[in-house]
Amino acid sequence: MYCNCGSIDRARELFNQLLPIVDHVAYSILMKTYLSINQPLKVLDLFEQLQLSSISPDSFIYLNIINACNQLGLIHQAEKIHRSIPSYIIERNHALLIGLIDMHAHCLHLNESYRLFNLLKQKDNISLGNLLHGYAINGQGQEALKLFEKFKSELIFNEQVYKMILYACAFTGDLVNEAQEIYRTIPDKYKTPQVAAAMVSTLARASFFDEVELFIHQYKPRSQNISLLWSAFFMVCYQSKNVQYAKLIYDHITDDPFLLLLFSDMTNSLSSNEIINYFRQQKPGICWTEIENNDKTNYIIYEFCDNDLSNFSSLHSEFNVVINDLKSAGIYWKTYENDLKEFVCGHTSIRLAIVKNLISTLPRTTIQLTTTKSICYVCHEGIKELSLLKQRDIVLRDNIRVHHFHNGHCSCHDQF
Repeated sequence: MYCNCGSIDRARELFNQLLPIVDHVAYSILMKTYLSINQPLKVLDLFEQLQLSSISPDSFIYLNIINACNQLGLIHQAEKIHRSIPSYIIERNHALLIGLIDMHAHCLHLNESYRLFNLLKQKDNISLGNLLHGYAINGQGQEALKLFEKFKSELIFNEQVYKMILYACAFTGDLVNEAQEIYRTIPDKYKTPQVAAAMVSTLARASFFDEVELFIHQYKPRSQNISLLWSAFFMVCYQSKNVQYAKLIYDHITDDPFLLLLFSDMTNSLSSNEIINYFRQQKPGICWTEIENNDKTNYIIYEFCDNDLSNFSSLHSEFNVVINDLKSAGIYWKTYENDLKEFVCGHTSIRLAIVKNLISTLPRTTIQLTTTKSICYVCHEGIKELSLLKQRDIVLRDNIRVHHFHNGHCSCHDQF
């Protein structure tokens, strides 16, 4: 009841009072509630608590743990959880196996995701869509196309599969012809606004702006809501700073306050205070990272939140070093929230997580991060420069895709 009413703290208090007589159902309900509010670490804490009890985890518990790892996106934690699930349970539970495929894809372990996919006795659109999504967010469009072609004659694809293969083409950047050919073969009933928006993203990211405009105007059925198509077009214009086309799109995005604020940022038509006041009402961003402990026996997960500077004092000195290093390269990371581009992306959590890694890990150790927000231009440029200055590979999964930063470049080719 408390979980359904949003009173998670009261629900946890009652849960603790009932220990040790609570059962796996109570654990599962509480875990699911924590997942719904972006608190995967609470789910892992509950799982550790359950393991110390006499309760044996069931498939629902394991699915919640897998989903927690999906949110965290951290490879070592995912591997640890996978090892904790008995193989005989995985082999006889189709949903668990599909969940693990999705988990490893979200945690950048695509080889393991593909291996598990091949273990499925019967492939379906859900498992295929999960794997295609993994290839898409990692910018591995060619691998996605190979998989898509392989199962073209074996499965009747659904909307999700078509959407994922088009996004795989979009995020790779040079697969416009392949995407157009796929779109032509999609049955009309699956050419939904969501699928069409993926095609718009593919064209726009390749700078085919005239083709995008024509595509949207020719999109049928016109009776359906096509705001998704204009939104997808605008986001690419915003990211690529194409003010000319953003102005042409303006009349089609007036119902979305977020897009209007981004448009105002592009054209300087609103004051900084008006924009920042809007974002102060939004949920703060969270960034997670995992760092090996001193005796190298385990990985510790660290959580940083935009509105929580409790970790800042211990990282202040190194933070200033990073800021000065970037300043010498012409990139300015501020330590306060007075710039929209920095405010939108939740810069505090991302930057503190990077600094924590720089002072806690050996030189050249790869830094892995997951954030609940989209990365912005200022952060993106700064992380590219840091990957060169510090000679660190930095892997960041935001709420859209995975960015692999190496030697001053990003795998997204600046199409974030």
